Amino acid sequence: MIGAALVAGLMSLAPAAAPAAVADAAPAPEQALAPETATEEADASATAEAPASADSPADTPTPPASDDPADAGGIAAPDAEPPPPRDEFASVEPIVATPETVTPATATPAATPADDRPQRPPFPRVVVAVGPAIGPHAIGNQECRDADKTCVTAGGFFGMGLNAEVRASAYKALYFHARGLLVANVSPKNRDPLYRGLWGLGVGAGAYGRRIFARAEYLFVDAFGDAEFTPPFHTEETGSDVWGHHAGLLSVGFRLPFGERMAVELWGGPMIGPSSRREVPPAPAEKRVLPTFVLGFNLTFDALR
Repeated sequence: MIGAALVAGLMSLAPAAAPAAVADAAPAPEQALAPETATEEADASATAEAPASADSPADTPTPPASDDPADAGGIAAPDAEPPPPRDEFASVEPIVATPETVTPATATPAATPADDRPQRPPFPRVVVAVGPAIGPHAIGNQECRDADKTCVTAGGFFGMGLNAEVRASAYKALYFHARGLLVANVSPKNRDPLYRGLWGLGVGAGAYGRRIFARAEYLFVDAFGDAEFTPPFHTEETGSDVWGHHAGLLSVGFRLPFGERMAVELWGGPMIGPSSRREVPPAPAEKRVLPTFVLGFNLTFDALR
């Protein structure tokens, strides 16, 4: 009896609880969902009811929806234009050389036009030179008288003539040379000049650059003509001056090349010698070494390169 009474009591309470549950579940009118939202919630509910697993896509973020019908699994409209073909090299940017990428070591110098003219060798093997020469000279004897207020010079020598030279290269700028010298005494006749002239042969060595040169040589000289003269304020040729045959010459010069084989040279320097034995009676004989000079102006030709 007690069990039947409990069952009857529960049955009387069941209809009253059901309307209250329905009333709680029903949404308010203003909270009614739109059809699209309801559909999405239905899909979400279906997904939630599916059994979760370690590989379930529910744990992976959903990518944003794409507007491209092809991405949504749809078919593009017939009137839609196909996308332009992709250029494989569109994304490759051209490399522009900058001062940092080009170094002086890798830079190629600009090409210069080749000079077809033959280059002149700096040291030709054989050179021939010829030209005028001045020297040697000797002042002679000079005396002055206060009463007459006059000075007289006699027995002088001043040479002018020609010289010729041949030089051969020994090693680069070092050359050996041989010289011939022939000069006449152009001292004025009223000074009773000594000798008529002089000839000489010389050999030496020098260093020759393109513009300048220097050399030293030995000269064998021989004066020809009368060695006697009339001393100042004398009436007869009682004086004499006998020259020796040996002399040394040091010279420097400047040269100007032109053309393919030619050059002009201006050179000169001191000449020591020859020896001299001058005698003017009644004074004793005077022995000395003549300090003199030689100057030359030559035209040269590269005979053998």
